Amino acid sequence: SNRSGIQSCKARLELKAIDIQTGEILLSKSTYGAGLDVAEHIAGKRALQAAGRQMALDLIPELAARWAEMNAAKP
Repeated sequence: SNRSGIQSCKARLELKAIDIQTGEILLSKSTYGAGLDVAEHIAGKRALQAAGRQMALDLIPELAARWAEMNAAKP
């Protein structure tokens, strides 16, 4: 949308972490981000950056826990 010359954009980011040896989906996450700028393409990039930041904050701890769980089960 456009208000007073400022563009706003919203982005959705989806990610799956897959064990390439087994094909098992370890985690599947999605998140949104929003961005503002006078140029629409920059607002879109900022929205993607915000979604990427949020994804990293959510995904890394969960993936580390899943990894530890998988390795604890190995003999």
